Amino acid sequence: MASESTFNLEDLDTFFAVKKEKTSPSAPKPRAMTTRSSKSTKKRKGVDTVDLEEPSDLSISDLLKRASAKYAIEKEQNEKQIEVLEDQKKIFTAKAGHFEKELVKVKKQMKDMEATHKLQFKEHIDGAKKSAAIAVLRAKIQLVNQAKADGVDSLAKNMKEWGKILATLAGDKVEASVDMNKAGEVGETSKAGEVEVIGAEAGMAEQEVTMGDDDNDAKV
Repeated sequence: MASESTFNLEDLDTFFAVKKEKTSPSAPKPRAMTTRSSKSTKKRKGVDTVDLEEPSDLSISDLLKRASAKYAIEKEQNEKQIEVLEDQKKIFTAKAGHFEKELVKVKKQMKDMEATHKLQFKEHIDGAKKSAAIAVLRAKIQLVNQAKADGVDSLAKNMKEWGKILATLAGDKVEASVDMNKAGEVGETSKAGEVEVIGAEAGMAEQEVTMGDDDNDAKV
């Protein structure tokens, strides 16, 4: 029993050697150097922005000069752009004025054309009425001359006035005088007979022209 409880000094040295070996920490492994990034550093970087292209030793005066130069360049560019836009505005305004004048001119031409057309149309109607009246008077004078040649003189009483009306409408006094010479001596014409002849024949001519106008309007 005594031999079993005896503690050997060599065993104690071995015990401490093993314990020391087990408890000794291992050497830390080397890590690559990295930049620490925290919320505080990110916030500070966002506030204090540093331009790496700018020299770090610029004074406040130099910084102000650089800012003023940049402002002057941008101002000049904006002024040039404004000038270009103003020129374009003037061009468009001038073109608008030109087109406005052309529009007024064309409208005036249209009104003049319409007035001329109405005048010409009226002249054509009056000419047609006059031509119809002249044709009727010539036919009557011819009939009277034929009747006189046959010995009937009763129809020749209005020949003188018919000749005057014919001369007025046709503007040919020579032709009217020839027709009158064929009729010979005629009596005086009553005013009632003259009005009846002129009114009846003019009414017939106007009716014919009106019918022609209605046809033209229908075609249009």
